Amino acid sequence: MALEPHPLRAGIVREMHLRPSLAVTPPAHVLQSVLFIPDRDFSSVRAHAARLGFSISDTARHAILNKADVVWLYEQHTEAITITALIPACVTDDAAAEAVEQLESFPGTILRAIRIDVLPEQRNSPELATEKSLHDQDTVGGCVDGICFRSNFRLDHEDGYGRLVVIAPAEGHAADLGRVLQALQELGNYRNLALLGLALVREISAELENGEAAVGAIIEAIANGGDDRHELDRLLSLAASVARLRARSAYRLSATAAYGRIVSERLDWLDPQPLPGMQTLDEFTNRRVLPALRTCENFSSRLEALALDIEQATGLLRARIETRLGVQNAELLRGLDATARRQLRLQHLVEGLSVFAVSYYAIGLIGYLLQGFPSLEISDVHHVQGVVAIPVIALILTFLMWQQRRSH
Repeated sequence: MALEPHPLRAGIVREMHLRPSLAVTPPAHVLQSVLFIPDRDFSSVRAHAARLGFSISDTARHAILNKADVVWLYEQHTEAITITALIPACVTDDAAAEAVEQLESFPGTILRAIRIDVLPEQRNSPELATEKSLHDQDTVGGCVDGICFRSNFRLDHEDGYGRLVVIAPAEGHAADLGRVLQALQELGNYRNLALLGLALVREISAELENGEAAVGAIIEAIANGGDDRHELDRLLSLAASVARLRARSAYRLSATAAYGRIVSERLDWLDPQPLPGMQTLDEFTNRRVLPALRTCENFSSRLEALALDIEQATGLLRARIETRLGVQNAELLRGLDATARRQLRLQHLVEGLSVFAVSYYAIGLIGYLLQGFPSLEISDVHHVQGVVAIPVIALILTFLMWQQRRSH
């Protein structure tokens, strides 16, 4: 090839072929479990699969495996795995029981587990008793391209599985049936994953309400002129609590929003036609999932609004504290300036007095010198001192001014 391929090209192509669907031919049984993996330790899942005789590479996010006529589908999600076992009608009861046992042995906590009975249309069989039992006021049903399904989306009290019955035309294409089953299952799986966010919101909503009440009280105290430093400490403590709350809920709430969008997309793709006397899949899903998604969205909005309120209150309080500190600093500077002026005047006074003091002692020394030389025949020393007083004062004052200029 003349052109050099992009290093991510092969990975992009593989990504486009992820999440394959199984070709399903009725009659058949499909079991699927969605397992939440603690700490996302998928290596333990692959190790367990290897002990069961399945080979899944370390980098594989999906794999289709065959064992004793049972087709297995492994799918790895961000925080969970999906294990699907397609058991055709030709599989013996012992092999089917072994497949169920292997499916239930995978590590992880069960987020969703369901048994799907795939039956051919217009088939008279005791298996239809299961299909007829799903016909009460809580039953959800619909048809997609001639493929009809029904379920009450409840857990069986005996084994904990949900039940889904699918009636498919005998002449239908196995791949089409597989894609419809896959869309139905993904809708249910992502619905349960989305509802994890609602459980978290219910768990921590009290903390949000306490935070909203606390910030309201702090803002009221700020408005009433409370202790600024005390209120700032309260705001900083509350900001730390909100940051912890955001860190705890950010991933789950964003995942809930993403899973909710996938549920809507799968529902739009299926676009099932209603069955008489049964709830539609749209009605059942939207009545339960949309309120949960809106509750989570509202929680996220309230949390962001609380963080913004804290930020604004902190900014206002800091501005007021800084303004008060600025006023105090200005008053302090004015006081310092007044003190400096007084000190300067005092210094000038002292310097003035020092001129006279030095002059007094200098003139006195001149008098003593004149008295020490009788040969000069000065009759009145005080007269001489009075004559030299002004020149001496001027000389000393000039010397001091020169010293100040030199020091500056």
